[in-house]
Amino acid sequence: MPTVAQAQTMATALRGLSGRRWSQPSDLVAAATAKPDPDASTSVPGSARYPKKLRDQELPVQAFRDMKTTRDELNDFKVVLTLPDRVVTPFGTAINREMSTSWRDRTRAATIYRGNVLDYLQELTKSIQLVDKSDLTLSGRSATIPVTVQNKLVQGVDHLVLRLTSNNKNRLKINGDRIAELPVKVGAGHNQSVKFDATAAVNGQVPVTAQLYTEDGTPTGSRCRSS
Repeated sequence: MPTVAQAQTMATALRGLSGRRWSQPSDLVAAATAKPDPDASTSVPGSARYPKKLRDQELPVQAFRDMKTTRDELNDFKVVLTLPDRVVTPFGTAINREMSTSWRDRTRAATIYRGNVLDYLQELTKSIQLVDKSDLTLSGRSATIPVTVQNKLVQGVDHLVLRLTSNNKNRLKINGDRIAELPVKVGAGHNQSVKFDATAAVNGQVPVTAQLYTEDGTPTGSRCRSS
């Protein structure tokens, strides 16, 4: 943190430069043929020269790993939103705040803040979920398996794919195969029932797994299993 005198000196220097250009543009050819300044320093100080007091105040590596986790989950979440800016903007600002040097010497508070940001984001992602189903009984060899997708968000979701998987293709086929997929689009605060055609070859229970994915194949939300 600079002193008042140092800040005033820097301000005076910047004001002195404002009246004229202090940098000149140059193309690649001119830059390649230019001779280096003989007075320019070409040596890079070793890491040991960095003051330990300052090093101890830097954000730890784990902090940046936590930020990356939040950023990755935000990127996966925003692709299914119809109004992504409502989520991307505030969470982007929160991630930028996580990088702030104001957390120096406040390790515990910084860790709590990063955890709260990620928890809130994950809470929002869980607002898009599958409704648990009890065991289903097919009245005949062929029937329909309904799967309900619930959206508790205040905006619609799109670009989702619901995948239904039969654990035994020889006993139960879904849309003629072991795995079937259908697109999903749900309005804000609504539920949507997605229906799959099922064909049973023999009697008995067959486990079936439902999972939501983004269009690029990234799983989202928890799985729902029934039989």
